[in-house]
Amino acid sequence: MSNHPQSSETVNNSTIVVEAWDGKVMPAVYHQTMYKGDCAVILDIFEFQKEWMTSMINENTSFVEIGCGTAEMGSILFQQARYTVGLDKNNEFLALAIELHPAMIDYPTNFLIEGNATEAMSLLKSTLPEEFWDTKRIVSMLMNTF
Repeated sequence: MSNHPQSSETVNNSTIVVEAWDGKVMPAVYHQTMYKGDCAVILDIFEFQKEWMTSMINENTSFVEIGCGTAEMGSILFQQARYTVGLDKNNEFLALAIELHPAMIDYPTNFLIEGNATEAMSLLKSTLPEEFWDTKRIVSMLMNTF
């Protein structure tokens, strides 16, 4: 009997999360965090990731970010890496990435791909040029879940 309320609560939380994504609330929260500095912890983590990734990328390296969101990391690395690839299943995030980073979007070796992480290899194989597979690849995956 005590498990029943937990099950209902889990279902309700899942519904809330789905509604938040569908209603564009989560992209707005992410944008607020990244651009307005509303969450110092997230900004600190991002600064560390930025320094670390930048130190590993060169013209013979490709960067793949699964769950790229608004492609913040790709926007920093796209001129340094041979290829930058962002994969996200949320087209609202990808639309925001295009709006926020027009120089990156116009760059010929940058790719934003809509799709699920479970299909990443298939999506990459069907989208990227043969030369991509000859580069050293750094893959980043950071999933934000509730």
